[in-house]
Amino acid sequence: MDTIPLLRPTAIDKSSGKDGFAMTLSRADIVAVLRSRGLTARADWVERTLPEVVDVARNRSLLSTLHIDPEALSPVRDERTPAGATR
Repeated sequence: MDTIPLLRPTAIDKSSGKDGFAMTLSRADIVAVLRSRGLTARADWVERTLPEVVDVARNRSLLSTLHIDPEALSPVRDERTPAGATR
């Protein structure tokens, strides 16, 4: 009798929400934080460069460089992208 391999549950990425969807932030929120700090040039660059919905896992280093704490901003739930999925 052949055995069927058991599937292990996939670990949820630390940057994903509890429901398994990727944690995303609004570009507008990031820009607002930068502008409130007087970092107009960086805010302008973020507006030109990043998509409207920013994936925290993919952009963790950039957010760190900009001194943006993802936990301090309200996440945007992107129903189309489960954690760990690629577009």
